Amino acid sequence: MAVDADALFKQMARKRVNIFFAIFLLIAMAAAVADEVSTSLLFATDEIMFVVIALMGIIYLVAMSQKKSLKDLRIQNNMLFLLFLIALIIQLVWMPIEFGTSDFGDDVPMLIFFVLAVLNRFL
Repeated sequence: MAVDADALFKQMARKRVNIFFAIFLLIAMAAAVADEVSTSLLFATDEIMFVVIALMGIIYLVAMSQKKSLKDLRIQNNMLFLLFLIALIIQLVWMPIEFGTSDFGDDVPMLIFFVLAVLNRFL
């Protein structure tokens, strides 16, 4: 069975982008949690969930790092797509809760971030 080099390259590129998104999400949301916990635990709940999602994604990538077949890369990218899709849904649900407060400032950039992370699956 011949492996399509273009498909393998595309999946590796998606994986690199997913790694970047997961690490960026972890760092950005960890800083946001520290800031928002001081105002209200309710407003920090979405950031805490994003930190957990980012940790799940990074742990999954580390656990699967030795599997580099085309099938395994597709599975890894689909799992990360699902994690980012869950994060996007959480963000959409949580935006009305934080709307009109000082904690709303990170919601629009994070919405854009999650849309780009989900779009990575289709580009």
